[in-house]
Amino acid sequence: MSVMCFVASVRRTALVVLVAFTSWLGASAYAQSCSAPWPAIRPVFISRIDYGDPEKKSDPYIAVTVNGKPANLLLDTGSNVHVLWDARLIGEAGHQMAGDEEETLDAIASSTKAKITSMPLEDATGNSSVQRFYLIGETPLMADGFSGIVSPQFLANDNVSVLNFKDDCFFVSERFSPEAGGLYETRSVGTIPNPHHVMAIPLDVPDGRVPVVVDSGAYGTTLLGSLMRRAALGRQRITNVDLLGNVVGSQRQTRLVDITVNGKYVRRHPVIPVPTISEKGVVSFGAIGMDLLAGRVIFHDGRRNRFVFIEADAYLDQAR
Repeated sequence: MSVMCFVASVRRTALVVLVAFTSWLGASAYAQSCSAPWPAIRPVFISRIDYGDPEKKSDPYIAVTVNGKPANLLLDTGSNVHVLWDARLIGEAGHQMAGDEEETLDAIASSTKAKITSMPLEDATGNSSVQRFYLIGETPLMADGFSGIVSPQFLANDNVSVLNFKDDCFFVSERFSPEAGGLYETRSVGTIPNPHHVMAIPLDVPDGRVPVVVDSGAYGTTLLGSLMRRAALGRQRITNVDLLGNVVGSQRQTRLVDITVNGKYVRRHPVIPVPTISEKGVVSFGAIGMDLLAGRVIFHDGRRNRFVFIEADAYLDQAR
């Protein structure tokens, strides 16, 4: 059995070793303000967002407990399942597995066998729910202090999720309108319907509008190389690796591409070419990473097929 899983590519050079677990009291107090603009809603999961590379705001992660044990999990919209590779979270006695059959977990450039287990996932405020995890062998990300991946859209299930990369907080709550009584300006870029919990949207590029994955687990934005043949070469050369540490394609030089995202024109943005269209979960011509997501506020409702970028300036001005 194969699990449709578009696992994010990462630049491991951008990761830093996490020397301490996030302070639970500080994380709780900080994260509570995340939902303050919507006083009528009550989050069922809430957390501060930290970053493997705070300067670039890449590799976002949250501090949680899994099976009663502290863990730093990457917050990865590019994955449609939760993944663990730190066997210490299961405990010496092990945990109830969903049968003996192993499933195939597909990363971008490789795949591996995985067991499925269900364990409680708890935030810093005590919100807890039993979640399904895919347990795989240890990955290179273990050395960087990460124990696994949380998929925000899979965690939300029939609820909605808000990823606030501007104020560095994340929450899941029952469904609500993100406009906050007119305090926010929202821009809907459209969502690509799919049954696999893959967060994907259309993106405007010079040759038209193409489907791309929203991938907070990736630092750089990627596009199908054939869409960028006329774009100027960038200076930077990047090697992408997937979750399992395998190289995605060959080392490639960035292309400088004009992109329109969230109604805003971005001129000559460095984009990494990819050789083929991805069909893991949803047909995709590439992915937008944290180079375009950092500083943005994202609202996602998978059940209603709604993806919204929130412009918070109006709320912040009023709050001052």
